[in-house]
Amino acid sequence: MMQTFPRTLAHRLARPLVLLTALLAFTSASLAQKAAETETRRPKVALVLSGGGALGLSHVGAIQELEAMGIRPDMVIGTSMGAVIGGLYAAGMSGEELEEVVKDANWSGVFNPAPERDKLTYRQKQQQVDFPGTASLGVSGAGLLLPTGAVSDQALMKELRRFTPARMNVESFDDLTIPYRAVATDIATGEAVIISSGELPMAMRASMSVPGVFPAFNLDGKLLVDGGLAANIPVSVARDMGADIVIAVWTPNDLLKQEQIGSVVDVLSQTVSLLILANERVEIASMRPGDVLVRVDTDKIGPT
Repeated sequence: MMQTFPRTLAHRLARPLVLLTALLAFTSASLAQKAAETETRRPKVALVLSGGGALGLSHVGAIQELEAMGIRPDMVIGTSMGAVIGGLYAAGMSGEELEEVVKDANWSGVFNPAPERDKLTYRQKQQQVDFPGTASLGVSGAGLLLPTGAVSDQALMKELRRFTPARMNVESFDDLTIPYRAVATDIATGEAVIISSGELPMAMRASMSVPGVFPAFNLDGKLLVDGGLAANIPVSVARDMGADIVIAVWTPNDLLKQEQIGSVVDVLSQTVSLLILANERVEIASMRPGDVLVRVDTDKIGPT
């Protein structure tokens, strides 16, 4: 079953009634049906949170809805921003605490962390060669060094660590309050990489290495980029973890219309969106009767 709700800022952080109605009507029925089928055990419920840039903040509202209904997932799987919200939730944060994180986070510093020019020394100003965002050129003995992303990830890592000070290192993400997985993409192979242990902020950071925005992230010898390129709605990961019922919150990235494509940047952006859309279709097609797909309305707000 798929349900759509609008994604204004108020709806992203408040509790949309339509989502409540949809989940009450279908998730509760699915739980009862699965319980009858299995008889000996309660069905395992997975919460799957998609990528989608700032649209991923809508995941907070979905979590608050589940809490209001007394539904606690047995596992949380997230991609990109979904991995961030999902990771904090799996580490023990409540929906209310997540809302405070969203309001308190220094988003402008994360996406535009360059120091103000009037605070730079004269020498720094002379050496500064800026591209859009904060990307810069460098020179080494090997020649010219090109930026791997438009934005440094230092501010992002600082924010992720700030919100997970007591939950950084666990032997396995199964040991968190709720078992958790973050999904990233191996840029060398194109395959999904499922992160199941280690430092939680690093797992979240690796999953949201948006191509062209944040640099690729080196983790355990693999160069990782945003998980959305391989599995933006990682339903299959939930199945591999033993989920009987999947509640997936999807924030689709709308394609550009032909008349909107007028630059190389537009072409690259559309290419990434098409790659994401292709794997989304595969994951959605794998959903079973009794699963719930909540589609966030993308008509009014962009992903950044």
